Amino acid sequence: MREIVAKMKSNRKPVSLRRKMKHKLWFNNTQNFAYMQLVGELSMDDIERLFSVLIEVFTAKNRHYLLIDVRLSQGLLSQKEIRNSFRERSLDVGLDRIAVLGASHANRMTLKILLSVLGKTNVSRFCSTEREALTWLKESSR
Repeated sequence: MREIVAKMKSNRKPVSLRRKMKHKLWFNNTQNFAYMQLVGELSMDDIERLFSVLIEVFTAKNRHYLLIDVRLSQGLLSQKEIRNSFRERSLDVGLDRIAVLGASHANRMTLKILLSVLGKTNVSRFCSTEREALTWLKESSR
């Protein structure tokens, strides 16, 4: 796990968290946010691994900004067990800002409900482009 976190500290070098998992996670030191790219479906193991790394990385940071790229995901959080785990682990991280990139209408509805339950609707935004997401995260850091 420490090896993964150490690799994340360099700019925009994605770290695949295990061989079979397609999701990627890295920390952008220049703009001070974590970038999570979800590919395909999420499993319980995927959520556990992703959020364990986020918690460890954010421990040393004063702001917890996350850009979640869901453009390549399918059926995101479609199972109740997955949604509950995602919600619980998100609370553990203590996210300050969440930008969601490329959510389909179905994913957007699911994520809006999840963000509402987390109490994060005021600190989250759905974005069409990476530039829009980065601009919003940058503006919110002022």
